[in-house]
Amino acid sequence: MSSENHASYAKIGFAVFAGTLAIAAALTYLAGVGDADQEVMVESYFDTSVSGLSVGSSVDFRGVKVGEVRDIDFAASLYPGSEIDTSTLQRIVVTMALDRRKFKAADGYSAEMIVKEYVAHGLHATISTSGITGLSHIELQIPEIPVDDKPVTWLSRYITIPPAPSMMDSLSSAAARLMNQIGSMDFASAWSNLSEVAVRAANISRQVDLLLESQSTGVGTVVGNMEELSSSLKELSRRLEENPSLLIRPNDPAPLPETSEW
Repeated sequence: MSSENHASYAKIGFAVFAGTLAIAAALTYLAGVGDADQEVMVESYFDTSVSGLSVGSSVDFRGVKVGEVRDIDFAASLYPGSEIDTSTLQRIVVTMALDRRKFKAADGYSAEMIVKEYVAHGLHATISTSGITGLSHIELQIPEIPVDDKPVTWLSRYITIPPAPSMMDSLSSAAARLMNQIGSMDFASAWSNLSEVAVRAANISRQVDLLLESQSTGVGTVVGNMEELSSSLKELSRRLEENPSLLIRPNDPAPLPETSEW
């Protein structure tokens, strides 16, 4: 009897163990974890801080999650045998795993080919901060304004997606350039130039006043002549209105022969 009970317990234990394994395998398959066939590995590099970004951070393409961050490291540590100059010594390389199922294509085109095609048409990676939490994620996008890509000096393991500055980085750079321009301005020279312009403008104004004063008599004569001419024109207009025949005969016509003796 006891042997039969032991056999039943063994069968139940085996069934529970097999069921647990089946559930774990199904969850693993659905999540796509550990299945390299479902991933497309890519990487990007950044010269600025990646604060807030961590392993497991989301990788979004136009607002849709298409992968996650798998590794964050310095270029010099990740590629120790490469020839990396001092300007790129502190570059940070971010490795990402993209979901192959998000890059479906027609037969004959692999997900890797599709990603490379996106890169060829301007796909870039930007670090974006989510709200007030300070957490960051990678945003894949094709910028409307062309980006001047900086070349890498190492042989990348995966498909390389060039970086693009975020909006905050662009605003910070613009503000820094503006402050540098303001700091380099010579305010003393600018004030001196403005004072000189003001003095010259005052001198010109005085010269114009003197010219008008010296020509005041001539200007008065011209004005008087214009008034006299205007009066004459008014008188002529009045006479023509009273006697329009003046337009076709002299002012004092000679008398007719029939009436010359009267």
